[in-house]
Amino acid sequence: MVHVVTRFDFRAPGAGPEERRDRYRAALEMARYAEESGHDAVNLSEHHASEDGYLPSPLIAASAVAAVTSRIPITVWALIAPLYDPVRLAEDISVLDHLASGRVSFTFGLGYRPVEYALHSREWRNRGARLDAQLQTMLAAWRGDAVGEDPVDGSPRTSPTPRPFSDPHPLIFLGGGGAAARRAGRLGMHY
Repeated sequence: MVHVVTRFDFRAPGAGPEERRDRYRAALEMARYAEESGHDAVNLSEHHASEDGYLPSPLIAASAVAAVTSRIPITVWALIAPLYDPVRLAEDISVLDHLASGRVSFTFGLGYRPVEYALHSREWRNRGARLDAQLQTMLAAWRGDAVGEDPVDGSPRTSPTPRPFSDPHPLIFLGGGGAAARRAGRLGMHY
């Protein structure tokens, strides 16, 4: 069986602002065309600090694709999850899940470029443990549990809103090798 996936990473070495803007606009037209032509998915990926302009904001791009399409699945593969605050990421994914009526799936990865962690003031060496804790927080938030604690009085914070459109949450995969498989198994996630 053949699957046709349209993938955008927006790399354009040496592109100026107008050319880059035009590429983003063209991608939305191509996503619309991909849906009309029966493609199986639109795929977006993430990298930071790339001189060629590699897409650093796949959730924003996925929201734009969702706005110009209505049926085609959208995949964010891979989202470098440890670069994000887990509560904010859970909220942003929930909003995107509503905008796209549950059509967006995500592959969370650790990344492989230390420069991306340095750019976001994140520790490279503890990224696996950070992802484990982050996923637990996000799953709790999507269940409606209180997450974290108030920095002033230590009381539990309220649950973030909105809860996802998808029940219990959007489809999440974990990318990587053996450690990712173990992480996925512990958390009941896909690998």
